[in-house]
Amino acid sequence: MTCRTRGFTLIELMIVVMILGILSVIAIAQFTGVSLTARENTMRESLLQMRTQVSAYALQHRDVAPSATDFAAQLTQTTNEDGVLGTGDGYRFGPYMAAIPINPVNGMNTIKTIAATDAATPDGTTGWLYQPMAGYFQFWANTLGNDSNGKPYFQY
Repeated sequence: MTCRTRGFTLIELMIVVMILGILSVIAIAQFTGVSLTARENTMRESLLQMRTQVSAYALQHRDVAPSATDFAAQLTQTTNEDGVLGTGDGYRFGPYMAAIPINPVNGMNTIKTIAATDAATPDGTTGWLYQPMAGYFQFWANTLGNDSNGKPYFQY
């Protein structure tokens, strides 16, 4: 009687491991780009949301955008017609947002305000750049670098 054991040989196991390794390298390479694209799309949507809410604020406050000093509070709390923060009957406008969104590329949600006379230049120290001006405003991502298509994040 011969005793025959069943199982895989070392060569067979090595071939299976190599095939799984090749497949995982292919999958990781494809999903890495998806993650970056998702962050870029989230940044675009956050910018659109912020610009829309600032416009809504301005429409309800006699075409005056949120102030440079109280920007985040004026968008996330209630105000009166003059933009003064408070609660109660006279403070019927807002909140426009639950919170200032996080910039998905640099992970910050703070806002740097730029004077109307200054040039807006990204420095990466905050999540967003805000420039209130007479009659309108500008809002950008304060992010250095370029997206996956070579477009600067600042130009979103």
